[in-house]
Amino acid sequence: VFKGELYRLESVRSGNWNNTLDCTNDVPGEGRRCAQHLRFRRQSGPPDWRTGEVVTSFGVGFDFGCAFVDHDETVFAYATGTGVAGPLERGAPATVTSWSSPTIAPSSTWVRRTALELGPGYTVFNTAVAVGMLDGKETYAMAIEVRHAQLGSGFQLVFATAPSASGPWTLGQSLPSRKGLMLGPGSCPALRYDGGSWHLLYTPNPTVPGGDYRTWQVWAARSRTLAFGSWTMSPMNPVMVADAFDRQIHNTD
Repeated sequence: VFKGELYRLESVRSGNWNNTLDCTNDVPGEGRRCAQHLRFRRQSGPPDWRTGEVVTSFGVGFDFGCAFVDHDETVFAYATGTGVAGPLERGAPATVTSWSSPTIAPSSTWVRRTALELGPGYTVFNTAVAVGMLDGKETYAMAIEVRHAQLGSGFQLVFATAPSASGPWTLGQSLPSRKGLMLGPGSCPALRYDGGSWHLLYTPNPTVPGGDYRTWQVWAARSRTLAFGSWTMSPMNPVMVADAFDRQIHNTD
């Protein structure tokens, strides 16, 4: 929500049916390829909440985007990618990039920065940013989905902190130990701060054997410090589970 309006940040991948940016069919056997990018779409509001128009696009060559509104004054977007217009080569990026703007409009100028470089051995995927209190002072925290051989197999959730949304960001996890700021195995984070605690929604995938949609669950956890071993799991976990009902098309439009 920015200036009283609801928006959605979309990470539009190369093969997305709704991607129309710089599309080609120059690779035989692979079909249509477009430039992956980020875009904000305005939502229309109640009662139907129908999808509105695309307001602004940026971040060509980037993926895994998340948005953060800083005190209703500045919009930030964070993403992973190579900055190359073609499909993302998974395994390449070890950097989180940020964009900022005081407006969400077709004329918006997005200021691009390198938010965080994680270093050799890391692969970075989804991120989520929130602001709250840590060690008695206002702190910006970024949940980061990573892979690194020294952290164990699969996706791991670690955290970086900063004095402002624009940084500088510092990774709170040191290798090879499981000390510092991290949750552990997990992916697809959403981070909020409320009531003196950092609240995390995430996917501990795969949670159910079989490899189909039943593996996708959402769990909740909270911590006052973001430190490894400090997280309390919700007794209601999993708080959301996909089932066959979610595979049905409910909106005839």
